[in-house]
Amino acid sequence: MEQFQKSVHHRIDMPGRGHAQVKLAILDTGIDVKHNFIQGAIMEKRIQARKSFVDNEEDVQDLCGHGTHVAGLALEAAPEALIYIAKIARDMEVLRGHRIAEVKTVILHPEVYMF
Repeated sequence: MEQFQKSVHHRIDMPGRGHAQVKLAILDTGIDVKHNFIQGAIMEKRIQARKSFVDNEEDVQDLCGHGTHVAGLALEAAPEALIYIAKIARDMEVLRGHRIAEVKTVILHPEVYMF
């Protein structure tokens, strides 16, 4: 992880690029909002917004743990990033069809669609 962080920070903090916050969208199985690390990130506003795109499911609760793991890695590797969670699967089966276009629109304009 340390080597990965060095390579990521080197690219983000290149001279002349300034220090604008990176926005990171995680499209996965949601997050476990009861997990201590995730709760802390929500309270600290590191996780900016979360939304489910799974049909008939408004909750972003992660049922298999994959999305929570990915979010945890992102929070650790990019401590200054603003993170947006898009639940696009209940398990390892991903959305199909028109919902993907909706996810793309929301990810491109999270300040409009995710709050």
